[in-house]
Amino acid sequence: MKRICFIQPLLTNYRIPLFKDMAKRCYLDIIYSEDKKNIYEAIQDKNDNINYIMTRTINIFNIFFYQKKIIKYILKYRPYAVIIFANQRYLSYWLILFICKLYKIKVFPHGLGYLNFWSTNKMDIFHKISFMVMFHFATGYICYTKSIKETFERFGFKKKLYVADNMIYNNFVIKSSEKKFEKFEILFLGRLSEKSNIELLINCLKKVNSTIKYKIKLHIIGNGIKKNFVIKSSNQEKWLYYYGSIYKDEKIAHISKRCSIFCYPGNIGLSIVHSFSLSLPILIHNDFLLHFPEASYAKENYNCILFDEKDKFNSLYKKLLYLTKKEKTYFQKISENAYQTYLYITEPSMGEKIYRIINN
Repeated sequence: MKRICFIQPLLTNYRIPLFKDMAKRCYLDIIYSEDKKNIYEAIQDKNDNINYIMTRTINIFNIFFYQKKIIKYILKYRPYAVIIFANQRYLSYWLILFICKLYKIKVFPHGLGYLNFWSTNKMDIFHKISFMVMFHFATGYICYTKSIKETFERFGFKKKLYVADNMIYNNFVIKSSEKKFEKFEILFLGRLSEKSNIELLINCLKKVNSTIKYKIKLHIIGNGIKKNFVIKSSNQEKWLYYYGSIYKDEKIAHISKRCSIFCYPGNIGLSIVHSFSLSLPILIHNDFLLHFPEASYAKENYNCILFDEKDKFNSLYKKLLYLTKKEKTYFQKISENAYQTYLYITEPSMGEKIYRIINN
């Protein structure tokens, strides 16, 4: 089998299933930088086709970075292809592109493009030149979503573009037919950061629940700086259930079965794919320029419901109240649409798509 090198800034648990998927087709060397804050439990699950190589990242005035050992690795093993996270502030990134071009090794940057032009539809001259240089040296650029590819094309970059949809590997998907929709309940799953806007959701539900006979239950899974606020709220409100961080897909799936929608009041990214894998349509704000590119999978009245970002509280409150009046058949339909979107994103899998791109 061919040897592929996959370079990451850090090793995250949600990427492990991708590596295992790719390792069905090739030998995979994962190079990542040490992160003392995280313990990589997933590495304990050994795979003969995966070799984890830890290195160090040098921080240069918090402006530039350099990952050590990688050039030495490339020159020694000459892998069939190199996949590298596309962060232009890493000096090692540019050196890897040059070395691979020099030694005729396939090299594929992989990422979100440049978030600024995703969110503002503008590209300054510096980034335009840097992307021109990147496309000259790279074999191709692997985009997280089709929308990123389309954004590149709008700025004149129309060649060497590929798409491998960013996805969550969920071992316990929930089909719409498995859900009963007996009561209207909501799931929030994600990091409890400032950007999650979890306070908005809880405060809106307080108002909604004060105006209706039954109480809408909110199930929150996650951790972060807003944890204490959520705990305090759950102690005050019987309809709020806080579970903390859960890493077992089966347990998350079990909780999600009773829910009708997934609400993320902040700027959503990969969580949208997780929600669709659970047959949960999403309730998000309507300013897509603030969301991450994965939000492009959302289609209003098909697999998502939108509230007005400019009038957050009133709009979300009215939308939640509106949803309490919807019939069971409504949720069955958009739930099935959410699951069908998940199938579209994940079949073939991200690992299969990347492997096909490398061998194109």
